[in-house]
Amino acid sequence: MSNSVNHQSEGDGSFPATDKLMLSNVTHEVESGAGESQQLDDSYKESFLMMLAEKADEKGVEPEKFFSQVQQYLKFMPDYIPSFDDEQTIEDDSRMQIDAHVKRKLGDALGGSIPKPPPGFRYISDSLYFEAASGPEVVSSLIFAGSRGYNAETGEWAVRLVFLDHSGDPVIMDIPAQLMQKQGELVKLLLSKGFRIFRTGGKELKEYLMSVNPTKRMQVFHRQGLVTSREGYHYFILNGEVIGDEDAEIMYLPQGTNGYRANSADKGTLDQWKANVAAPCSRSPMLIFMLCVAFVPIITKALGRSSFAVALHSESSSGKTTGLQVCASTIGPGGDPSRNQLTCINNCRHTNNHLEVVAQAYDSQPLLLDEIGMSEGKDVGQMLYMLIDGRGKGRMGPGAGSGAYHSWHTIPVVTGEQSFLSFIRAKDGSLKNGHIARVLDIPVSQETMIVPGVGQTGAALADMIKEQCLEYYGTAFKSFTKDFIDTATKEHGWFSSLKDELETLAQSFRSKVDRSHEKRAAEHFAVIRFAGKLAVNFGVLPFSQDGIINAVDTAFEAWCGGLEDKDELEYAIDGVREYLSRNQHAFINPQADAGSTRHLGYKMQENGVECLAFEEATLDGVLDPTIRRNRVYSRLHEQGALLKLSDDRYTVRRTVPGKGNLKLIVLRLDFLSA
Repeated sequence: MSNSVNHQSEGDGSFPATDKLMLSNVTHEVESGAGESQQLDDSYKESFLMMLAEKADEKGVEPEKFFSQVQQYLKFMPDYIPSFDDEQTIEDDSRMQIDAHVKRKLGDALGGSIPKPPPGFRYISDSLYFEAASGPEVVSSLIFAGSRGYNAETGEWAVRLVFLDHSGDPVIMDIPAQLMQKQGELVKLLLSKGFRIFRTGGKELKEYLMSVNPTKRMQVFHRQGLVTSREGYHYFILNGEVIGDEDAEIMYLPQGTNGYRANSADKGTLDQWKANVAAPCSRSPMLIFMLCVAFVPIITKALGRSSFAVALHSESSSGKTTGLQVCASTIGPGGDPSRNQLTCINNCRHTNNHLEVVAQAYDSQPLLLDEIGMSEGKDVGQMLYMLIDGRGKGRMGPGAGSGAYHSWHTIPVVTGEQSFLSFIRAKDGSLKNGHIARVLDIPVSQETMIVPGVGQTGAALADMIKEQCLEYYGTAFKSFTKDFIDTATKEHGWFSSLKDELETLAQSFRSKVDRSHEKRAAEHFAVIRFAGKLAVNFGVLPFSQDGIINAVDTAFEAWCGGLEDKDELEYAIDGVREYLSRNQHAFINPQADAGSTRHLGYKMQENGVECLAFEEATLDGVLDPTIRRNRVYSRLHEQGALLKLSDDRYTVRRTVPGKGNLKLIVLRLDFLSA
């Protein structure tokens, strides 16, 4: 008997009634041709196929395509009736004979029962089989697409694959959904993780994986650190582990396979770290301060506070690097970078492009940079400001479109032999109030950084702490993060109470300084003390609350002592003074032939006062373009250096032979020697 499937649909796209009536004939024909011994009840199968037809009708599926799918379905698995929500499991099929221990391991990894295979495939023992005409043929290890995930930030989908490796251990592998179509790359990746493939080419494996449709949906994030789900729950992705994800709702899939990986891991237990690393720091206030700094980034990100940087400076052998190592031990190995030891401390010899990648890897964690003096060029201020700001440069993407940019939230911690502000000036870099307000420039000494006990030298204490930072690490930050996420989940409104408490503390620090940019900087010490307090409450730091207060106050007093009585305008004026002093020879008598003489400005008298006069463009390249000139002129006028001969402007009009009527800035000549 021959039944053609080349029927046309009705004008409205629906199936003709005659096509629907022929479904039972198709069923009988294909079953008899396939020679299968196991048969389903005809009336049940016909009823199910009629439902499929109605579904296809609703979705506008062409009749030819529908009948072709029905024939394929009946040919390979005449007794397989899939549910519409794809939730049938192998428990519904007696022919699936998976080993008990394999079923248990895979079920645990999947977080539920093992799904039933698509038509044409079978699970036997610990392997996937393809239903060939001659009988089942082995394809590969058992593998399952446990869930699909969506990244709302990038708009891309991902798939979670689950299988057992050569040792019989579960492997959970998250991959971009597009990799499912790149068979060669996918097979290579699977093999590297211990997956077994028995059929060359992997054609059946691809057909199998493309046929499954997991119902579970997850949210995908491509960066580490603190993340928030669309439902408002907080999680922390650390070394690929999603902290707080008890229900497996979050998938971590970093962009690119060859990107920078943060050198963070853990070794030993939290108690061992507390006894061997933290406890020996108990007499050293600046080491305790550095431990408090380690827990700041997750707090500032969670509460929506701005980032800042900590810059420790002093001559050599004061313990700066030891302080970095202690801080590093909270998140990963704390080796000494100058000795090429395993460490999560970076050096400053990076391009800004590379630092963007490094900063994103340390999102919600401190970014530790040793010896800022190794940085090249005058853009070090811009580099640190970029790290604080948390956003890299935009770049062109494929097709001349706008590409992705790196973003992060971290607290940079740098060391140097001179203050950060002095370093910028020495490099002829620009200095702004933002640098002063967002960089805590703290001078340190061995008397506060390394304080030994009775019968112990500072050098011996420092060496012992350095050694222990390589033996016990990575557990403190992880423990703090778990408690932080757990408390935020269980206590409704906890973040609001933290904000209120932190604001009260910040006001206390603001009241101790005078200038506005110093007050903004002082707030950061409040966050550091608050982080230390939480770490003590969580049982992470083995100190008293008084010990935390004393440590942060010590650092605050050192910072205050190192403050220069200048702001960004004063530094800008210093630059103007230096430039004009260096080029006095280029100021000429305005009665000279100005048109034939190369010059910057003019020497003249105003109301009996010797002055230098010049056009505003003369200061191009001298003043930072981000600082409004009128602010500089106003400050110069307040200091009596700028002669403001009109109430409504800082310039005057003067006629210069050969140049005409010019608009000039007029400064007293004695400004250069002030």
